Amino acid sequence: MHPHSSIRETLQLIAPQPGGPHELRYRAVLRLLLLGEKIHGALRHRLAGQGLTLEGFQTLAALRHIDPAPASATVLAEKTETPRTLLNHTLTRLELSGLIVRERDATDRRVVWIRLSALGRSTIERGWTACHDCFDQLTSPLAGEELIQFLNACTKLDAAARDAALS
Repeated sequence: MHPHSSIRETLQLIAPQPGGPHELRYRAVLRLLLLGEKIHGALRHRLAGQGLTLEGFQTLAALRHIDPAPASATVLAEKTETPRTLLNHTLTRLELSGLIVRERDATDRRVVWIRLSALGRSTIERGWTACHDCFDQLTSPLAGEELIQFLNACTKLDAAARDAALS
């Protein structure tokens, strides 16, 4: 198995026998994992149509949140929960694309401030629209009551997942 195979692929290898006492629960969790991978892929695809990676979108979103104020790479790494080395790579790509501007602090040349460019602002808005369109498409098969039931089930699963992570 490839080292980057998903946990879903690994779990499928050890799935319980059909008709066993755990089959239905196991199938439900595997289905959720598959759905999560598909949603992740759909979002990546939609953002790529806007010239963005998921990491670039996340970084631009963090900058938009504090815009027009600039941010340091340290603050962005904390806000995006991204290791500095990966963030620096992302910042370089965003700067080369004209989506951000990096400027050295006038009083402390060690400090580099990062801010959205005008192109970055319009690109993050197009990224938001692409995400919203994706969400609308993903949830369109669910009628109002079904969507509420789905959200309630997700809330219960989220709590169970938090508990499972703590045990």
